[in-house]
Amino acid sequence: MQGQEFISRVDGYIWSNALFVSGGRPVLVTLSGGADSVALLRVLVALGYECIAAHCNFHLRGEESDRDERFAVSLCRLLGVRLVVKHMDVEARQRERGISVEMACRELRYEWFAAMASEFGCQAIAVAHHADDNVETFFLNALRGTGIAGLAGMKPRNGNIVRPLLGVTRSEIEEYLNELGQPYVVDSTNLENDYKRNRVRNVIVPVIEREFPGARKTLQSTVEHTRECADLYRDLLGDLKSRLGIADGAECRVGVKELLAVKTSNMALLVHDLLDSYGVSHEQSEYIAEILSSKSMKGQKIHTSSHTLSIREQYVIIEKNSIGINDQIQVDFSALHGVKEILEVNTAPTKPFAPKMCDGKGSVALHKDVIKCENVVLRHWREGDRMRPFGMRGTRLVSDMFSDAKYGPVARRAAWLLDVDGEIVWVLGLRSGNSFKVDVGSTDYILVNTKK
Repeated sequence: MQGQEFISRVDGYIWSNALFVSGGRPVLVTLSGGADSVALLRVLVALGYECIAAHCNFHLRGEESDRDERFAVSLCRLLGVRLVVKHMDVEARQRERGISVEMACRELRYEWFAAMASEFGCQAIAVAHHADDNVETFFLNALRGTGIAGLAGMKPRNGNIVRPLLGVTRSEIEEYLNELGQPYVVDSTNLENDYKRNRVRNVIVPVIEREFPGARKTLQSTVEHTRECADLYRDLLGDLKSRLGIADGAECRVGVKELLAVKTSNMALLVHDLLDSYGVSHEQSEYIAEILSSKSMKGQKIHTSSHTLSIREQYVIIEKNSIGINDQIQVDFSALHGVKEILEVNTAPTKPFAPKMCDGKGSVALHKDVIKCENVVLRHWREGDRMRPFGMRGTRLVSDMFSDAKYGPVARRAAWLLDVDGEIVWVLGLRSGNSFKVDVGSTDYILVNTKK
């Protein structure tokens, strides 16, 4: 592809998707130094946009990371583009949030990009995802299990994040740079298959392309058509939300009669998509659909990470929780300040303990010594969390317990863990631990129940 043709293709994609406003404020361009980001910066400069480049040095690849930074400095000096470099402490973020290296890098860079865009008054943050990236995203989401939105891949615009190169392929990007004589750096980890995306890119897609020549282009077309279908579905869903009085994330009441009047072969899916902004998981959606269709189950309450849904005869009443998904709540069993909407506690039971008093899921018995512990908190799951499940030897990853229980991503994020002095003693609604066990017949215990 000739250089001018490439520039015209990108320009047409920018205008057809209204990614930028004409003139005015600058564009923040994320610059790693790889082929994709270098092409993005060069084409936006060629189109006359005022660009500010942002380069992250995560210090994960030793000298190679510093090489990338030096390259970014040299390129921006050549193009006359302002460059800002940020040195990231990935290990500190991992310790703080208990997350993977990949997730820590993502959080750090997007937080910084948002801050930079605000500081410099940028109209958008331009990232260098291209058409092949969308094919990889299609496969990754399909293999994880997803709906129409996941199969639609990445959007040209998502908030203030824009993707001007989604209409061109990796090979076209490289042809453009070769014609310019423009070098770029190669991240050696992209050639390894340690990450799922790399395995899709380096193994799966090439095999499909070899067995079905032209498959890559066909898949790109499929992703685009799916995105158009997803946009149509989103518009229709928005109209339905408006008719039902659902405002994303806001407290409201939804008429049960009106909801049941919607013609659908899958009420659980409809409930999930209508109430997704309230943190309702697929499992909860199935339960809500079951309640709606039953005359005897009304009066139930469903708790999500952000809201409580009260399902009554005529309405589903949706109210905000006072506790957020990222909160860690100190627990005082004698007062229950701040956790009354989650827990009920009996600190002075009158009967000797019997196993039938609790089920280890929605209710547990704990030895009274737990009251004396210094740091008792309710918190959400962190990657790497382990516990000693009741009745088992050794420990298990909480993530494995979630998998066994078929918890999806939303349900995992919403789950509460009772953490006592750094040890998980209960995954609420799922499993209790071996710590603070109560002997049969003992009176030195407290009963703790989840609120229904």
